[in-house]
Parts: sequence; C-alpha cells; structure tokens
Amino acid sequence: MRQRRDKSGSLRLSEQYAVVDLGSNSFRLLVAQRETDAPESGVRLRVVERIKDKVQLARGLRQGDIHPAAVARADVCLQRFAQRLSALDRSRIAVVGTHVLRAALDPEPVLRAARDHLRVPVRVLSGEEEAALVYRGVSRRDPVGSRVSRLVVDLGGGSAEIAWGEGHEPRRLASVPVGCVSLTEGFFEGRSVQVGFEATRAHLATALELLPAVSNDTEVIGTSGTVESVQTVLAANGWGDGLVTREGLDRLVQALFEGRWDNETGMLGLAPERVDIFPAGVALLDMIFRQCGIGAMRYVGAALEDGVLDEMVHGPMPGADPRELTVRGLQSDFRVDRAHAARVQSTALACFEAVAGSWFLDGSAPNPDWRALLLTAAALHEVGLAVGPRGHQRHAAYLLRHADMPGFSRREQDALTGLVRSHRRVMPGLTYAEFPLADRRLLRRLSALLRLSVILERGRVEGSAPRIFVAPDARGLETKAPSRAALRATAGQAVLEAGVDQGADWLRLALPAGWLASHPLSASELELEVAQLATAGITLEVVDRGI
Repeated sequence: MRQRRDKSGSLRLSEQYAVVDLGSNSFRLLVAQRETDAPESGVRLRVVERIKDKVQLARGLRQGDIHPAAVARADVCLQRFAQRLSALDRSRIAVVGTHVLRAALDPEPVLRAARDHLRVPVRVLSGEEEAALVYRGVSRRDPVGSRVSRLVVDLGGGSAEIAWGEGHEPRRLASVPVGCVSLTEGFFEGRSVQVGFEATRAHLATALELLPAVSNDTEVIGTSGTVESVQTVLAANGWGDGLVTREGLDRLVQALFEGRWDNETGMLGLAPERVDIFPAGVALLDMIFRQCGIGAMRYVGAALEDGVLDEMVHGPMPGADPRELTVRGLQSDFRVDRAHAARVQSTALACFEAVAGSWFLDGSAPNPDWRALLLTAAALHEVGLAVGPRGHQRHAAYLLRHADMPGFSRREQDALTGLVRSHRRVMPGLTYAEFPLADRRLLRRLSALLRLSVILERGRVEGSAPRIFVAPDARGLETKAPSRAALRATAGQAVLEAGVDQGADWLRLALPAGWLASHPLSASELELEVAQLATAGITLEVVDRGI
C-alpha cells in the first residue's frame, strides 16, 4: 500500500489518529494512519504504532480511592505518551477511561494528569459503552456476515465486558466489576494458587450468575491480554491448537493445582509481565466458560482502542448507543412530555454554547462531556411528574438515583440525579457534596443553565422562549460589561453571557425588549432565581434589552 508522505518523506501527521486507553491494568496508545489513496475502497486505517504500559491503576484501589503510587505510575506513563503525541492534531486524539475511573470516588488526579499531559478531554466510558466499543473493534478487525451470532469477552484489570451480537451490531451489553488485578489483590495475594482459585470461584459464582448460556451456533471471541496469555500457554504446553477450549482450561487449572506454577517465573509460554495476575485471569475465564457453557473461544487481537478509533473515523454505529436507548426508555416508562423535553434541551444547548468559552473550557475547547450531561438532564428533568407534580424534582432525583441506566457510569448517574434535583425551586446546598471541588463548581454552573432553560420554556409551546444568541468568539469574560460580540445579536434574540469576577461566577441574561412584560410567569421566576443562584455562589443579572 502506498503511504502519503510529506516532502521530507515522513508520514503526514495531519492524517494520523491516536487513541489512549486508560485501562485498569494497562494504559495503551494506538496510532493509526488514514490512507485515502484508493477512493474506490473508501477510508482505510493502518496501525503504525501500539504502546502498552503496565500501570495497574486498579492495584491498591481501596474504598474508591486510587492509590497514590498508581497515580504516580499513571503520570509517568502519560508523560511518555505525550511525547509521542506532541505533533498530532488534538482533534484527532481520543482519550478514554474505563473501570477504575468510573468506579473511583475521586478520579480527578488521574484525569487531571491526562488533561495536563495530553491536552485532550478524557471520556470516561460506562461499562456498556466499553463493551460496545470492544465489540466494534473486533467487528472491524475480524468481520463476519450480518447473520453470524457472536459473543465477545474482554477481561480487564478491574472489570469484564461482554457483548452479544449479530454481525457488526451488538444486541446486548454487560459489564461485571471483576478483573484480574482486583481478583489478584482480593483472593490470591498471600495464599496458595489453589486456595485463591477456590475463593475466587465462590465469589464469581454470584458475580456472574446473570450471564446467559450461549447457543451452539454462537462464535465466541476473546480479546484481552488474559485470553491471549491463556491461548499461548495452552499451545506451548500441548493443550491446545490455537483455541482456548474447555478441555484445555481444565488441564491448565489442574497444572496450576499440581504445582506446575512458579510465583516468580509462571509457567511455559507465559510472558513475564503477566505472571502476577495470570492465576486470577485463568479463574475468571474458567468461570465465564462454566457460566455461559462455552466450549471454545478464539482470540482476536483487537481491543477497546480499535473500536474507539473506528468510531472517530466512521462515526457512531447505528443502534449501538446504550445511553440514547436508556434515555428514551426512561422517557417512555415515566410518560415524559418528549416535545417539551426537546424544547428545554434546545434552549439548554444554546445556553451552554453561549457560555462554554467562559465556563466550560477544557484546554482549548469546551469539554463535550458537560454538554452531554446537561442535555441528558434536560431530557429527563420531568420524570418525577409520573409520581406527582408537587416536589416532582425530588421524585425525579429518587427515580434516577435508583434506576438501571445502561450506558451511564455511577458517577454520571449521580451527577444527573443532582441536576434534576436542583432544576427548580430551592437550590439544595449539598447536592454535589460527594464530587471533587472543581466538579462541584461546574455542576452548579450546569444547574444554573438548566434552571434558566426551564424558566424560559414555561410557556410549553414552540416559540415561547426567546432564541439565545451564540457569539462565535465569546470566551473568558472577566468583566460584567456587555461584550462586543453581544452587540451583534438581533433585536429578537436573548443574550446570555457568563464569566468569573474576582473568583466568583456571574451570569447576565439580556432578554428581547418587552419579553419580560409579555411573559409574567417567567419574569416572576427569574426574579426569584437571582436569590436562588446566589446561594450557589452565582450572581445572576436579568435585564430587558430595550431599557
């Protein structure tokens, strides 16, 4: 294949993409070149480099706290990755986090290190998103017909992601919080292999009990380092011929129990860096085989980063977004007025875009995660009306806190709970107390935008709320004087601006001439809102542009 090069003969960096996977066991970097020399065959991606660093972020995770030593290892690794990525366009770099970053009470030290070194926002995936992207990576690396049934199993350091699908499309996704690093620490350290193995089996019998059995015509794929290691060990010892089979696993487990395992060197065929977590990985794989009735599994050298790369280049896979399915399902379950929710979403999006440059910058661009969180909260803010209108924001918070929400991490679900709880009436002072200080401030800002959007849409009909003017270059306002960009708004548009004055947040909402007079309910609520936002440390000024 002919490669595009610049005049110096180097690969064109403008056509390179990169994915960084902040995994629970290893951090991985994938760099790929986009090849477009043959238009008739469409866009092709050629992997030019893969780097893996055994950070073991899950090691030492206690009561939701990431161990300082793990944070230090992550920082060193990210510095190395940053050198490799220094010349790449930031818009072509994706950074994703997995189990530890979604489970930790305070993932900010690692997230901050990633942002500082890589200068790219981190997307913390839910377990279901991770499973869908692994399935996608396998489908691109090892395509099959649209009617072929597949089960894809990815065993990580802190969790196991499992996806059932047909052809290229996942149909069912699962994430179980058990992984080779966490199981090693919990059951193997300080014990013999057999004792640790039996304790792990007892634990996994409950953790995996909801996984269904596979049918005889289902192709089973394994993608992780654990599956690759097991396959290699089976082949090296004459217990397999390229597949991981039930018989081969049984012989491997027997060998571990009979003393053919050395805690320092492992066993024939095993890479040295896998020795410490291999017995736990075997126990996890063995129990998944038993629970799902798997006879044989084939290893495919695809990973999460392959799926993320494909998503970057080709866009989201139709029907594979579990978040959208979750939101639509909740709206249906609780009879949400979807037309009104969409209007509030539209106004909230305009509000976010208007102030993003001042309030939500992450590096050089607004962090898309905050935008997505606001839009989801706008879509679900009225689920509590299914219980009753009085205090429905409290009902909504209870429902979302306890709902099954595939596609959303526990942390994201808690943030959504806070946003819907604070979207009207009293602004609860302790809503975001469990979040890191920096996130609390950003969440309070999102609450302010959602509250304003709900008030502006009180007419509950199309066209009732004023259109929000979004200045293309509004950024980082430090003065409360109207910006020059705002002067370009038409007479019928509202202007929303935000900034920070001596460390304190402020908002200015300038409404079209006469709008307040013709919308007395919204005017009354905006007057009360000044005092409510003040309790959250945000100064709100509401003015009539005609005065």
